[in-house]
Amino acid sequence: MKFDTGSNGGIKLPLDFYSNVLDTNKSVEYYGKASTAIYGKGENKNYVDSKVNSIEIGDLQLQNQIVTFDENFPKIGNKFFKNFKIIISYDENNIYMIKQKEYSNTVLENFGFQTGIIDQKAIVSLVYKNSNAEKKGVQLGDEIVSVNDLNFSELISKDACNILFNNPIKEMDSMNILFSRNGNKQSLQLEKETLIN
Repeated sequence: MKFDTGSNGGIKLPLDFYSNVLDTNKSVEYYGKASTAIYGKGENKNYVDSKVNSIEIGDLQLQNQIVTFDENFPKIGNKFFKNFKIIISYDENNIYMIKQKEYSNTVLENFGFQTGIIDQKAIVSLVYKNSNAEKKGVQLGDEIVSVNDLNFSELISKDACNILFNNPIKEMDSMNILFSRNGNKQSLQLEKETLIN
């Protein structure tokens, strides 16, 4: 497993491993670019988030945590690491983790899509299958013009970073979203969904 301090994600395993938990765990599939970063890099891929009964990382044993399965190599990101003090020993080829608080990733709630910043615009980069957003027609590549009172058009770099790292949408329970597709603006109302409980 690799550690990726440039990733804001949690625990990721290869999609091939997913068949081991398919029948016994709650899962949700989604598609798009999960690694959009601030400049929109990445390719469209398929992903699955699933609650896994048990996972071991070194001496640490975690129960009932949501793990992401994708087409990449296994890795751990900052959503996991922020709970630990990390010591990297290159001489010993080891990472030591000193727990500061419990890691907890047991519930997945969102609006059925996620955004990335491309050319100073908030663009739909991920869509969750069978979510209300997908059912109401949200598509990859839609430009988010506004959400409630927040204007997302023509973002400057500072605003783009703030949206990525402090995502104001996470705190909302409902949203009136205005988006643009091929120059045509559309609006819809979305409620936050619990996709995995």
